[in-house]
Amino acid sequence: MKKIKYYILTSDKISLLKRHFSKKYSNIPKEDAVVVINTLDEKYFNKAKSFCLENDIEFYRTECDGTAAKGKNSVLELFLKSDNEYMVHIDGDDYLTPHGVWVYNHLSNSESPPDAVFLWRQKGFCKSYEDDFHKVEKSNPYCIHYGILDNPNYFNLFKMSVLEDGWSNESIDEYILLTRGFWEFQSEYCEPYTQHCRLTFLSRKAASIKFPEGISVGEDTLHYYLLKNENKMGKLNVFRNSEYPPTYIYDQTNSKSTVVKETDGGQNCSWIKKWLEIANKYKESGIVHKGYELPDLKVDYPCGYIVDDCGYDSDLCYFDIFEIDGTKSQIYYPMNASESSIIAEKNRLKNKGNGYVHNLSIKPN
Repeated sequence: MKKIKYYILTSDKISLLKRHFSKKYSNIPKEDAVVVINTLDEKYFNKAKSFCLENDIEFYRTECDGTAAKGKNSVLELFLKSDNEYMVHIDGDDYLTPHGVWVYNHLSNSESPPDAVFLWRQKGFCKSYEDDFHKVEKSNPYCIHYGILDNPNYFNLFKMSVLEDGWSNESIDEYILLTRGFWEFQSEYCEPYTQHCRLTFLSRKAASIKFPEGISVGEDTLHYYLLKNENKMGKLNVFRNSEYPPTYIYDQTNSKSTVVKETDGGQNCSWIKKWLEIANKYKESGIVHKGYELPDLKVDYPCGYIVDDCGYDSDLCYFDIFEIDGTKSQIYYPMNASESSIIAEKNRLKNKGNGYVHNLSIKPN
């Protein structure tokens, strides 16, 4: 059996650390977790340390300079020093669904595990109601339709809107210039409909490639380009996972997160200058490839697999099932299901004697 560990990078909020182990959320087995405390806050370090000691959870404290990239690289270094074969990288503010835990465990024990998996069309939530996880306002935090670049009215309407909020013409023009430059680059080199790509699953071989440091926001996506190039060159097996249903939830409600602080809640895009500087160096070096997409991850699910997305109630994909009497029903199944698992599920339904598959389709609702 392959050995996999879930590395949880945490810097503040003990409640967010605890939910990785809650049955209501990820429910990660404590023996399969490694907590990496990367913080400048001594009070938080002591809280996190106490929680790990009380619950017999493996933990480490790593050097912190306040940037996400430094913290993430410290996780990779810990992983490489261990005897674990595979790991899942989790930002402490976010969390896996139980479905995600099942998928990544399954990948680590498959015949040919991938070297790296990135999230495609990632899911998140931007508001919770009365702290009830089962009442959330869902979001698509990094999804975008790049047709807006060809629509001048989009930026004109944006300018009119923020002028009313008191922005200066100079700050608006800079914001539009940088945002357009970022979107133009991503529309050519990133995955379709996507601004950023987040790494989750990785092998020891993939972990040797570090996150670019010296940048406050967007290190995940720059790292994605490095690994994507390794796939293009045939050196690593890197995949994208369609998040229908989600394996990983991005929590946008944390007002103290690095992204919120560095972007002033989305109003400051000065980080793009540094990001584009590095990205254009990648372009000059041939690291990024126009129009090149990662292959889709395919997972062999057992017959009758039921998704547990811990109440997210995501938009799933479905098979159209036509009954003998002509009525149609829908059987929900993950979008990343392999052809063999689709056929197996089809045969299971057929063998039940209450219908047969006439037309098979997989698409997001």
